[in-house]
Amino acid sequence: MANTRVKVSGSAHIYTWLFAAILSIWPLAIPMLAARHSFVPPSTWVNAFIAVVVIQAIFWYVRVRCSDQNLSYWNGLLIVSASMSTGWVQMSFLIVLPSLLVVFLASLLLAAYAEVRRVPEEAATRFQSLLRWFYTNRMRQ
Repeated sequence: MANTRVKVSGSAHIYTWLFAAILSIWPLAIPMLAARHSFVPPSTWVNAFIAVVVIQAIFWYVRVRCSDQNLSYWNGLLIVSASMSTGWVQMSFLIVLPSLLVVFLASLLLAAYAEVRRVPEEAATRFQSLLRWFYTNRMRQ
């Protein structure tokens, strides 16, 4: 994987880290909200922690499949964050996080499709095409 980092604004880094954190721990929000009003059985907490681990495993799989020596998966997410930023914090928040979710789900499909076709390196090429689309259709021209 590439050791160089893409140069994007600090807000793109913040949005990307925020997305990764929300994606990683959202299963814990359900029992936490339920625990405010009633008893949550331990099995619910265990299932939530298992879901967090599964999401981390999926994130790792996508990162490995969609990265190549020229561009890492994380740098690709930074490019999407920078491309979808509008310059207004509230508006960017409403656009960037769903865009990153779409990119994450699309890259999961690209990785799985490349795996099924038994051409795993194809996932990185298709991921870069997806990034190119986001960059050419960026919010600030």
